[in-house]
Amino acid sequence: MANEEIASQVLDYWFAIEFLGQDSYDVCTEESKLVRALKTFKKADQSTKNKRRQISVFELVNSESDIYSQIVNQAKECDMTIWGNLTFYIGRVSRQACIEKLAQELGAKLEQEERNSEYIPILSFQCTTNGAYVEHSLSLSTVIWAISQVEGKQNGKLSDLLSSRAYSDTIEQLEREFFESDNFNEQEAIEEASVKVNSEGMPVFADDAIVASKIMSIHSEIVKMYGKFFPENVIEERNGFKYQLFKNSKAKDKYDDDNYMGLSHDFFSNDLKMVKESIEAGKDDFSTGMLSNLIDYICAPHDVLEERQRHDFVRPKDKEVFYKEIAEILNMENAPLGKWPSRYMPALMQQIAINIAISNRQRGIFEESGNVFSVNGPPGTGKTTLLKEIIANNIVEKARALSQYDTPDDAFEGVKFVCGELNGAYAQYYPKWFRFKDEHIADFGVLVTSSNNTAVENITKELPLEKGILDNLKIVSDGNMPDSPEKAQQLRTICKMFSTSETEKKLNVYQKDTKRQGEYPEIYFTGYAKKFFGNAEKDADAWGMVAAPLGKKSNISGFYYDVLNPILQDFMIKNADIEDRIPEYRKARDAFSKQLEVVSSLQSQLKSYGDISLKAHQLCASFEQIRAKNISLIICCDEEIKSFENQIVYTNTEIKKEEDNLSNFTTLYSEADFKLKESEKRMKDLSEQEISYKKQALDVENSVGFFTKIFRKSKYQSALDLAECFRLKAQECTIAVNQASHKIGVERAQVEKYRIDKDNALQRLHESKERLKKLEGNKSTTQMRILRLKGEINNAQVRAEAAKSECERDLREYLSAGDMKTGKVLDDTFIEDVLSKNDKVSTKAQISNPWSTEEFNREREKLFYLALQMTKEFVLSSKSCRTNLCILGQYWGFRTENDTDRIKFHKQDREAMIASLFQTLFLITPVISSTFASVGRLLRDMKTPGCIGTLVIDEAGQAQPQMAVGALYRARKAIIVGDPKQVEPVVTDDLKLLKEAYSEPVFANYKNKSLSVQSCADIMNPFGTSYDNGTDYPDWVGCPLLVHRRCISPMYEISNRISYNGIMKQQTLPPSDGKVESFIYEKSQWINVTGVENGHGDHYVAEQGNVVCEMVNVSFQKAIKISKMQVDTKPSLYIITPFTTVVSGLRKAIGTYATRNKNSALGVSTSLDEWLYDNIGTVHKFQGKEANEVIFVLGCDESQKNRYAVKGFVNSNIVNVAATRAKYRFYMVGDQKVWGKNEYVNEAKSIMDRLLIEDAEENN
Repeated sequence: MANEEIASQVLDYWFAIEFLGQDSYDVCTEESKLVRALKTFKKADQSTKNKRRQISVFELVNSESDIYSQIVNQAKECDMTIWGNLTFYIGRVSRQACIEKLAQELGAKLEQEERNSEYIPILSFQCTTNGAYVEHSLSLSTVIWAISQVEGKQNGKLSDLLSSRAYSDTIEQLEREFFESDNFNEQEAIEEASVKVNSEGMPVFADDAIVASKIMSIHSEIVKMYGKFFPENVIEERNGFKYQLFKNSKAKDKYDDDNYMGLSHDFFSNDLKMVKESIEAGKDDFSTGMLSNLIDYICAPHDVLEERQRHDFVRPKDKEVFYKEIAEILNMENAPLGKWPSRYMPALMQQIAINIAISNRQRGIFEESGNVFSVNGPPGTGKTTLLKEIIANNIVEKARALSQYDTPDDAFEGVKFVCGELNGAYAQYYPKWFRFKDEHIADFGVLVTSSNNTAVENITKELPLEKGILDNLKIVSDGNMPDSPEKAQQLRTICKMFSTSETEKKLNVYQKDTKRQGEYPEIYFTGYAKKFFGNAEKDADAWGMVAAPLGKKSNISGFYYDVLNPILQDFMIKNADIEDRIPEYRKARDAFSKQLEVVSSLQSQLKSYGDISLKAHQLCASFEQIRAKNISLIICCDEEIKSFENQIVYTNTEIKKEEDNLSNFTTLYSEADFKLKESEKRMKDLSEQEISYKKQALDVENSVGFFTKIFRKSKYQSALDLAECFRLKAQECTIAVNQASHKIGVERAQVEKYRIDKDNALQRLHESKERLKKLEGNKSTTQMRILRLKGEINNAQVRAEAAKSECERDLREYLSAGDMKTGKVLDDTFIEDVLSKNDKVSTKAQISNPWSTEEFNREREKLFYLALQMTKEFVLSSKSCRTNLCILGQYWGFRTENDTDRIKFHKQDREAMIASLFQTLFLITPVISSTFASVGRLLRDMKTPGCIGTLVIDEAGQAQPQMAVGALYRARKAIIVGDPKQVEPVVTDDLKLLKEAYSEPVFANYKNKSLSVQSCADIMNPFGTSYDNGTDYPDWVGCPLLVHRRCISPMYEISNRISYNGIMKQQTLPPSDGKVESFIYEKSQWINVTGVENGHGDHYVAEQGNVVCEMVNVSFQKAIKISKMQVDTKPSLYIITPFTTVVSGLRKAIGTYATRNKNSALGVSTSLDEWLYDNIGTVHKFQGKEANEVIFVLGCDESQKNRYAVKGFVNSNIVNVAATRAKYRFYMVGDQKVWGKNEYVNEAKSIMDRLLIEDAEENN
């Protein structure tokens, strides 16, 4: 199955899960929070009330009164005059009842850590200010609806039963039944309602406005429809409504925060649908770039076991490869050009992560990193510091891209509107919007998002914080290592740039606002930042408008009225004013460019040190490799030569033997040949003699004539006798010839044999001589090879020594240049230290930053400052920026300065312009933030991928993976920051049951409760390390930060042991004497308390609660004493527990303790109520937070020791988070017999006990 097909199926699954999720009654209504806030407001003095411009209210519908009277009475009590939309919540049901019903219908085994004490609302809808129903606002609990759909249909396919279409049909039916809505125009009703007021200026209800009896009627109908699925009276009659009261219409425009989206917490379905449709329609290219990475991200859990190329930066397999990788990444050419102002520089792993995150991924090891890069930050390891450096880099790089233009408007090109009523336009003065000619400029806007509201706001509120910067620039004048005069002077220079009290620049802002108008210190839109981040009583401690939390409607309103619109009104109304600032822009650009040259020159110099050091290391390493290799080869060659020499000796012996053989065979051959020739001659003589005898016999016979034969018989007889005698001699010769012939044959065979022996001897001699020649040649070649190998060693040594000498010369210059120009050298010793098993040695290496110098840091900080100045002047000198920012305000729905009607842009124009509007916004505010829940709404018209430059996802380990899909689709690159070893994503038991019901194999790895944005990004990241999990497949995590600076012992050891395989390095200072005085106990410790829990899924143990009450009272007592009896003082103390039932029990117990002991510290405290809700909770409440002390209350009795609550639910993540919220003291309250069954709690206790013993022994 192709990855795009898998991604499409997974998006379907995530869509269903999001659609079916629902928040609790208290989260939806905010009842507890709003009731407390209203109560506090009403108790405030009149001056405080007069400053308040709005307040949110939740109250129950009073069947004895009318709704309008309830609202009017609240408005009068709060000194407000108007209100916004009214959100009604009808009925509620126990979530536990829903969970049990779903488990029954789905045939699932129900395993819970505790009984769920939440309620969920059943129905909600909105009415306008005048009480008229807002069409399509009706929302039914998706949980209740799901139960109604699955009951009795166990064999049905869940995706069909629980489709969004079926839900929409149900909603339409209910809306017709309850409101009989026809052709109702929501916006017209809202506009009409806004002008109907009574004599007191308050809105009046319409004739058909909502009434209490209507609410009761709807509730009754709901009970009839859905009550049958539950036992009697499970659906409670709790009908309430939520609304905002405002001082006046101006306050309503600014503070209206109506973000109603119904009961489902379905904030992501539209984005999931958008991406799925894009994949299936082939609208965008998902095969390359960020979109390819998005497919990988979605498919990461499915492909988790796929073999991948990875680089372990904590436990590398090959030290030499590790050296090369680290040297390449930390080469100064890869360092950011800008630096966030601080006397401190990032630690080693922080800098590695920063350099990879900002790289263009076009060469070397950086090519392996995709556009989604993850960083794992265990508690207190500096995730925010890392993000600040990335943000500073982006600000400088954006300024560099802008500086290419002589006038700011040269950077833009206009695009006409097409669907407005004024020849395509919507307003006379704005017929077009503007986009960058160079798309590269848009790479550097930063959107920070998270599922954790606190995390999002913390980042964007910390960045503009003046105290944060100035504290980190403080000069050290005492101690063992005071700052040199030069360093102190440089720090003072940077400090002055970012200090509102020292800057000489002033800016007259809020020129059209008589209450706020004035001359403010100016660094970067400083006056606006002070108002935006401040409140009615006090300006914020802000130095610049570098970040803004948006997302929520009220945040956008505040940003528009405090920042965006005032900037436009103060500086950009007239074209002449904009044009008159162009010289200021050029001046700022020239100053920036000049400083950029300074920084680039320093960067080149530091790069050269890194280059020569790496070159020297590589050449030395190469020399060692060549020497080792060649010496090994030379040894082999020597062995070969010895072998050749032995063979030569042997071959010479063989040659001598063959020469003797040849000589012998030659003699034998000659002798035999001579004999043969003698025999042949003799046989020849015999043959001739035989012939002669035969001839003589014949001649004799022929000499006797006829007459002699007849007449001279004696003569004839004598002739016959003589002839016979010749014949006999001839026969003797014949016999002798035959004998000679036989002898010759034997002799000839002997001659042939000797010839062959001679020839063979000659051949063997020749071969031996050839072999000897070859052996001598091989010996000579090998001897030459030895010379060449020795030459290679010598040459490599010469190169290495030359490079080493050059390196030493350059490094002497680097190391002796003074403390401002000197830094840590990245060499073999440094790498050895990084990988050392000695904790002190490795920690020292980990806190360093090779090659970086104080001078380079200060100059980069100046460049960061000048980048902001140039960007500010760029914006204020650009009519294109003015136009886009005005249009953005109109797009957000704000009225213009002339109080004209709001502009409603056509969908086509909205989608075309939105990216450019936000890219212009990023010029003013480089960083904007939003929760995941708000991103889809904030960027709802951004349908094109890659509109956002850099996406930063914080606390990504808490976020379910589907939350990030829309944001990733819209981004060009993403930096995912979090820790899967801390708080996991929250998935309610009802949703867990529904997830498990999806049985298709492709979804198997997507049901894991710990699956998060972080874990998906980690799977993709080639850079990181692995944690042992007791299986064959260790947990791979992306680029880890290692230096821990939050907790002292034992919290550090607990965290490092149970969650991080011991890889963290502690660098935490002990508490001051003043802090020690405030602690409950002298040491962190386990406090053993037995007792009986409430039972029925409620794990609160009263005996433990009593102990905690006494501890909290001591903490308040000490805090009040230290503050010189200020009874509103709150101690820096969290109470954390794994269970919500224990949270409720503790709040009640402490409140009761205070009531019964009125003279106690708790009894006299005026801040206790607020503290009870802010400082007591489960681990999820405190992710990203810290306190001096933490009490970890475990609850549970012996009935639970073998059950899921103790043995399964409380995992290493929960213990890790609880421990690491405490900076100095950690107290665990529980029953040892019960919690000894939990390996992580038991391990934490063991560490605490061991350290207590070691401390006692040391003191003795």
